Amino acid sequence: MSIDLSRPVSRTEAAWADLVEGMSKSWMWSAMAMQDIKMRYRGSLLGPFWLTISMVIMIAAMGVIYARMFNMEISRYLPFLTVGLVIWNFVSTVINEGCETFLSARNIITQVRMPYSVHAWRTVYRNLVVLAHNMVVVPVVLMIFSVPVGWTVLFIVPALVILTINGIWVSILLGMISARYRDVPPIIMNFVTVRRHKK
Repeated sequence: MSIDLSRPVSRTEAAWADLVEGMSKSWMWSAMAMQDIKMRYRGSLLGPFWLTISMVIMIAAMGVIYARMFNMEISRYLPFLTVGLVIWNFVSTVINEGCETFLSARNIITQVRMPYSVHAWRTVYRNLVVLAHNMVVVPVVLMIFSVPVGWTVLFIVPALVILTINGIWVSILLGMISARYRDVPPIIMNFVTVRRHKK
């Protein structure tokens, strides 16, 4: 998207141009996101699948305890809990890491000229990869408990698109606010933690 330099550029136009240019550099933010994951699990045999194992343990523990506590059939409760926890893990992580979108990339921002939105795309794509690892648990649980799957499962595609779009603007907004006010990340983290336990 080109901007006519012969006239003053509004902030809205500049922001939109940055967002579109950042989206067009998918090769850059996808490579950066994959590098983040490799660095995080460097030296690990299972890599990101440790997150999947942690998710399985959490689902099993919460499913058994809460099903007994609330006197619910585990065959009905566990599939519901599995889908909810996997999606909420993605949403909460995007929110928390969104606060660090620009803070964690400050060295790159000061040294390399690139669209700021690249870092937001990087954050969301990284968590989409982790979501893909965790989603492996869902069909296994559905098969174990013989949960019927209809055509409504196709709604997962537009749902992921909506989650991604929301993840981008949340990462940009919280990233900007957190870059100015350093108290925001711990506040957001505590709020998300409270919401998670409330659920």
